Amino acid sequence: MVKLKMVWPAPAEKESKSESQTKDGPPPVSPPPLLRAMPVELLHLAYTHFPADTRVKRETAALRDAGHRVAVIALQGPRERAVERRDGVLVIRVPGRKSRRGALSYVAEYADFVWRCRRLVARHRALARVRVVHVH
Repeated sequence: MVKLKMVWPAPAEKESKSESQTKDGPPPVSPPPLLRAMPVELLHLAYTHFPADTRVKRETAALRDAGHRVAVIALQGPRERAVERRDGVLVIRVPGRKSRRGALSYVAEYADFVWRCRRLVARHRALARVRVVHVH
């Protein structure tokens, strides 16, 4: 299971009491930008690395340019962030690999990827109102 860790912004270290506190206590902390965004309408499940696959990149860019809120769930490569916003598209990466060891291995790895995506979509708040899922 992939756990998405969202880090709340830390308050500034050296603020005066008048700036950092009101009569009722400290000011409310706003949620991180990825959670403040509008819910996703279109979701792409890409059993590949994003944005390395230009096909997925072009499709998501066209949908974004048409005014849709788009997200991609893709495989996570080395040194890639698990969650990021890239060119206006929410990118969520799940651990996994894509090997060419044979048909049975491919089916098992693909099924594992789809299972992880299904669980992630069921639990992630930004994906609660997805209308269309495009599987690559």
